[in-house]
Amino acid sequence: AGAEAAEEEAARKRHLRNTLIAAASNLSTAYNLVNINLAHVEIENQYCHGDECHAQVTTASTACLVGAVAGQLTFGYVGDCLGRSRALNLTMILSVVGAVVSALAVPLDPGNPSSIFIFVSIARFILGIGVGGVYPLSATIAAESSSSNNRGRSVSLVFSMQGVGQLLVPLIGMVFLYGFGTADARAHNDRGMVGVSWRCILGIGALPGIILMPLKMASAGSEQSAAAPSPRQLT
Repeated sequence: AGAEAAEEEAARKRHLRNTLIAAASNLSTAYNLVNINLAHVEIENQYCHGDECHAQVTTASTACLVGAVAGQLTFGYVGDCLGRSRALNLTMILSVVGAVVSALAVPLDPGNPSSIFIFVSIARFILGIGVGGVYPLSATIAAESSSSNNRGRSVSLVFSMQGVGQLLVPLIGMVFLYGFGTADARAHNDRGMVGVSWRCILGIGALPGIILMPLKMASAGSEQSAAAPSPRQLT
């Protein structure tokens, strides 16, 4: 009875941990998909001053969506090959790298400021692959780690976090825009602060993945322990 209770408690903790990881991954996914809609306005004001680079802006805005399609089509298979947890770790690494690189974007051609959108587009495509991979993996992880009684509730909770992620974009954007000013208000803004707002808006998308890393390592370790045969099974 004691061993069964311990196993049930361990399974409950694994379920809670996996659900939390999947939910936070979906929150990060929604935030990273939407934040470019606010950030590109600031980038355009800083580097293009209007409609001079409308095509580049459109490319940067859609690059993440193209990457997301690629991620959705490939990471279900990757999850079957590497395991769900490892594949989800890989998607979050791609998301963190893409978000950080987006925030550090600079014009590739010093003589052409609008070339920054090429940099942003590449970074956002990488981010999109990670973002797209989260969709099939998070749902599968939430469902597989749940009992039949609470499986629907767990999957619903995981995907409800997408709404939270989308809501965070204008809230976080408002904080940074009020704190650092806008790119088109340079006359009223410290020149050193120009561009900080959109970099923070994009870069903060890496935080969920960074914060979740220790939890994911613990999850991977517990899954390996659970999969290992007990001494009684070996005899």
